Amino acid sequence: MVYIVVCIIGSQMNSIKVFYLMQILTGIAASPGDALVEISTTDVFFQHERASKLTWFILALYGGCDLGPVAAGYIVSNLSWRWCYWIQLIIFCCMLVLQILFMEDTTFSRIDEHDTASSEEPILVETALKNNYKVSEDDVEIDRPLRTFWQRRALWESEYGDHRPYLALLLRPFLLIGFPGIIWSGLVYGAQMFWLSLLAVTQSAFYSAPPYNFSEASVGLTNVGAFVGVLIGMFYGGPFVDYLTIKLTQRNNGVMEPEFRLWAMAIPTVFNAGGLLAYGLSIYYGAHWFVSVGIGQALLGFSMSSSGGICLTYSVDSTPNLAKEALVLILVMRNLIGMGFTFAIGPWLDKCGVMETTCLMFMLSVLINAPFILFLKYGKSLRIMTKARYERYSDPHLSMAHVFR
Repeated sequence: MVYIVVCIIGSQMNSIKVFYLMQILTGIAASPGDALVEISTTDVFFQHERASKLTWFILALYGGCDLGPVAAGYIVSNLSWRWCYWIQLIIFCCMLVLQILFMEDTTFSRIDEHDTASSEEPILVETALKNNYKVSEDDVEIDRPLRTFWQRRALWESEYGDHRPYLALLLRPFLLIGFPGIIWSGLVYGAQMFWLSLLAVTQSAFYSAPPYNFSEASVGLTNVGAFVGVLIGMFYGGPFVDYLTIKLTQRNNGVMEPEFRLWAMAIPTVFNAGGLLAYGLSIYYGAHWFVSVGIGQALLGFSMSSSGGICLTYSVDSTPNLAKEALVLILVMRNLIGMGFTFAIGPWLDKCGVMETTCLMFMLSVLINAPFILFLKYGKSLRIMTKARYERYSDPHLSMAHVFR
């Protein structure tokens, strides 16, 4: 509903002050949906499915960023830039109706007075595979009455919700700042905003100028290269990573280790660095547009979608009792990094030029992504070192006043 208001304001925008106000409201509207969709995967899907399901969300996220400018280019050329907001207004009004009718409230508190912090135990995937992941009758609560159609779609739920103080829920994600795997995952996921912002900010300047001289619609079409990479990377970072994890688990006598997912980071690390070189250097030397679009942007799109799914599921597997808190912290890091880089990329290019900026970004991508090798070797040891804090923070009744005691 907030974004519907944003679209109305955007269609009538006539000053930079209104634009800033609109961006603030956009952040308020987008952040809950951004977090809740990813968090819900920890409740709805089994562990061996999470990467596959998360990459569908990542496909929607990056696919929207890639295909949105394609549509916007034609809208601006044939109608007006204000119609970009009018069309979004129509889309979001339809989505609001669909949400009211079909999005059920499935939230309920799993906490009771007897809950205590549980330690992380090895997950026997083979047992679940043999049972075909079916839920037994003992796992189903029969003591709660079924709610009606409209009760499951109530705008406000207090009976089955989390009754802990809001401030405690707000601060819990930041307890994980001292967990190396979570911080690294946040950096990797946040770095993808680097490359997304790089493409969004530079495409118009690069392709509308000589030697390309693309029209507005043609500039928008260059995003198709990135979208193709995102689409392929989604299947690699999702279904393939889940498949790889199951196979490695079976070889490990049925005991799953979160680090199994990190073997798949090798290809995104190489493609990320190669995509930056192909994109930046081809622009610098005036190479054919296909080098930057069909190779550079495609490789960047692949690395963005695949590494996102890998690092998110790694963090969830590493801290299963604090999965929601871990995802929230990672999203906060991602959005802060992306926001800062969006403001920095313009002055950076102006000061350093395309060649130097490309080389610096190449090194930055390697420094951020390559530590997956260290986590493959030392990740389990780091999790053992933080086990005491993990068990302590897993206590749902933990008071913020007792965190540092």
